[in-house]
Amino acid sequence: MELCGKCVIKDKKIVHVNKMFLNHIKESESQLINKDISNIISDKSKLDVEEILEHGKENNVTLFYQNTKNQILELQTNVFPMDDYLILSTKNLISSEVNISTVFDMLSDLSGIGVIQQDFTEPIKMLEDLVEQGHTDLRKYFYENVDKISEFHSKIQLQRINNEIVNIFEGSGYEEVFDFLNVSRKMTTTDYIDSMIDMYYIRSSAFTQKYTKIKTIKTNIKEILLKSKMYDLDKNLYINILVDLTALKEVERKFKESELRFEQLFQELAIGLLLVRDGIIIECNQELANTFGYDHIQDVIGNHMHHFTAPSDRERVSQMHAERTSGKNPRSLYTILAIKKNGIEFPAEIFALRIVIDDIAHSLGIVTDISERLNREKERERLQNQLISSHKLESLGILSGGIAHDFNNILTVIEGGLDILGNTDDLSNFNKELVSDLFKTSRRAANLINQLLIYTGKAMVHSEIVSLSSYFNEIESLLRLAIPNNIEIVYNRPNNDYFIKIDKTQFTQVLMNLSINSAESIDRENGKITISCRSLYVPSHYNENPSVFRNKSIIPCEYIEISVTDNGTGISEDDISKIFDPFYSRKPGGRGLGLSVVQGIIFQNNGFIKIASDIGTGTRMSIYLPITTEVDKISSEQVSSDFLPNIIEGSILICDDEIDIQKVLGIMVKSKGIEVLFADNGEEAIEVYKNNTYAIKLVILDLSMPVMSGQETLEQLKLLNPSLPILIISGYPKDELEGFDNYTMIDFLQKPFSSKDLYSRINSLQQRVLMDK
Repeated sequence: MELCGKCVIKDKKIVHVNKMFLNHIKESESQLINKDISNIISDKSKLDVEEILEHGKENNVTLFYQNTKNQILELQTNVFPMDDYLILSTKNLISSEVNISTVFDMLSDLSGIGVIQQDFTEPIKMLEDLVEQGHTDLRKYFYENVDKISEFHSKIQLQRINNEIVNIFEGSGYEEVFDFLNVSRKMTTTDYIDSMIDMYYIRSSAFTQKYTKIKTIKTNIKEILLKSKMYDLDKNLYINILVDLTALKEVERKFKESELRFEQLFQELAIGLLLVRDGIIIECNQELANTFGYDHIQDVIGNHMHHFTAPSDRERVSQMHAERTSGKNPRSLYTILAIKKNGIEFPAEIFALRIVIDDIAHSLGIVTDISERLNREKERERLQNQLISSHKLESLGILSGGIAHDFNNILTVIEGGLDILGNTDDLSNFNKELVSDLFKTSRRAANLINQLLIYTGKAMVHSEIVSLSSYFNEIESLLRLAIPNNIEIVYNRPNNDYFIKIDKTQFTQVLMNLSINSAESIDRENGKITISCRSLYVPSHYNENPSVFRNKSIIPCEYIEISVTDNGTGISEDDISKIFDPFYSRKPGGRGLGLSVVQGIIFQNNGFIKIASDIGTGTRMSIYLPITTEVDKISSEQVSSDFLPNIIEGSILICDDEIDIQKVLGIMVKSKGIEVLFADNGEEAIEVYKNNTYAIKLVILDLSMPVMSGQETLEQLKLLNPSLPILIISGYPKDELEGFDNYTMIDFLQKPFSSKDLYSRINSLQQRVLMDK
């Protein structure tokens, strides 16, 4: 029969009651289980129960209970704390053996409980004797005298254990555990000895506890919480409660390892990490300290985040932090200007998120210096703009080439007609002068078309070897006329004479454009333009120089550097990236072709350009052209004759899809007494040649034709007669033509051309025929 009521409480909830407790408060088990204990306590005792629940101490109090019938029951209650549980009993819970049995029944699945009978007389006397002998460190004594351990425990007899004790010691049953604990006592560890010595000294009626280690039957070491309480002093009985903490300690160990790994990861990550609370940096790693230029994280921790933020962004940083910690914007990614230790500002990207530690909102942030990334993006943008400009230039070149071809065909007819009229004997002086003026106008139109092609790199080029010493003597007077008198022009010439291969007219246009641009940028009285010339070796690293403008890789070799330097207003970095764009101009009403033409000429002659400029100080524009060592020769192109010797004993075939050009060329050739045959396209030209193979001694062939192109026609004619002289005429420059160097007896004439130019080329081809004979 149960002599007292028992109620087991966990987390303020009733988890177990016995029949006597139900009898005391006159309730059923279903009405109590899982109810809050405060629901069955009268208002008179609520404060007492709250204190019991809060402190969880052993106590003996009188409590007033109230059941569902609103009956008030006054009961003497013992409070018995055990781990996470509280046991309430209406009588002395451990006053008799019967009560012990009840405890075992109720807690068999919660903690290991064992009753120990121990005669403390001899053990305590042993301890006192050891102290008198000078053994103040009793633990050390027992460690060094292992045989004393069994003597110390010889009076200990285990009286009773519950099932959880069997589980803790990993036994197969009660008998094995009893034998293990009472006979062999193999469970002893040094930690357990320490705990037991302390327990013997205390001998208290209240529970005392120690954390210790025991050895199980399977020789495993377990960590336990040992609670011991004097049960019956007269009978030398103790009650011990063992709570297995092994799993909990393992979790705790793993948690500590996890904390250690996190700390190691936090410190060793190659990204800047910081933890901010109330605007103060409370933690950071070394990478973050390095980002801000500090040697130690201690130099960063404890500072306000404004200390590392540029004044212009501090308000925004505070606002973002407030929104983040309040939960309004828990994650944020933004860019600010940060400040290094030396005061230099740099762009930084911040990724921050809200985390809660000890119920306080913090900001965990990643800080990245994005200076290098922005520089790469800027460089990529610059290269992309150059690519776009290149594509624009290429598209414009294709358009300009097509326009130039058509215009040159028209001008060929006009100039040819004027040339024929000019050579007519019965023309009056007035008409001859008119024809001459019209011819000059036509030449201007041809030059304008050529200028349009210069910056696309498709212009007609008449390259020659130019002596820079002689050339500067010629250009001085021309530049002086083009530059205002209030601006001084200074020349720094090299001591030696150097030679470059270039079209002299184009080269003059380059220096004129650069000098005039410099003059227009000068807005001061003491204006000065310096034109310098020197030779230097250009290494390959010029290819990586951002201030160098080029259209292909620079070949390391000796170059001539010609610089035009002024003390004008200078050019901004943004304008420098655009000044070579066609139709871009910084001058009001400017057409923006001047520097585009300069770039086209220099690129066409395997050169490059370098610019250095400071706002308010001036600009230095340098062009680089490779030095030539070729010996100047008078080419056959310089031989001109208006007379065709009657050495062509046969006909000339003229193939051009433009009928007007056929007529003009036919008149020019026929005027020299030579028979002319005509073809409107390539197929017709092949047919005419096959029918007149022995009569045709030379072919004048246009390249741009329908049905069969000039290229295909040339190949077919050369298959029929490899030694056939062919004069190619085209509105496109010679550099645009491919594959003609593979054939012999080929010459080229750019449209428009004069009768003298035509006769000169025919003479040249005929002389080569005679030489081959």
